[in-house]
Amino acid sequence: MYSFPDINYFDVTAELPSPTFGKVDYFDAEPYSMAVRDAEVLRLHPPTWLVGMELTPAERSAHEDLFRGGRPSGQREIERALH
Repeated sequence: MYSFPDINYFDVTAELPSPTFGKVDYFDAEPYSMAVRDAEVLRLHPPTWLVGMELTPAERSAHEDLFRGGRPSGQREIERALH
């Protein structure tokens, strides 16, 4: 099971391991390099179960402005991998 971006509560309560190293893939908690690495894991090993939240472009931009100085986040790679 994989939860994106910050709702790993479902993984824990279902007692299903996440395939990724990062347990909370939120913009302020996961470094860019880890998000990119987790995206590759998801591409190679797609989860059977996915619990996700779609971010609007405005939400994504606001988080990138706040936590990445306006630079693209690694979470974009995770979203691409999931789609």
